[in-house]
Amino acid sequence: DHRDLHSFPYTTLFRSKQWYQRRVRAVEKEKAKSHVKEVRKRSASEATTCVMAIATNVQRTCIAQEENRKIVNDVRKEQQMPVEKEKAKSHVKEVRKRSASEATTCVM
Repeated sequence: DHRDLHSFPYTTLFRSKQWYQRRVRAVEKEKAKSHVKEVRKRSASEATTCVMAIATNVQRTCIAQEENRKIVNDVRKEQQMPVEKEKAKSHVKEVRKRSASEATTCVM
């Protein structure tokens, strides 16, 4: 029938527009997926970098705290040294007194 032939270009054109629109949507969808993958990849990389930075900061903090503990302990020891020296001096005096009194007792 010649009427079918008459509608042929229109239906082909219509179909090609639909195909083109579907293809454009598919390409846009692929671009969006690719963009999402790139963003996720970048985010994962940034997250890894962030975790590494946090670990480094924690390590530095621990080292600094250990150094501070050592300094505090050294200062405490230095502060206690005069006390220890005084204790030692008084102990020596006590021993000398005892020795002197014992020596006096022996001589008499």
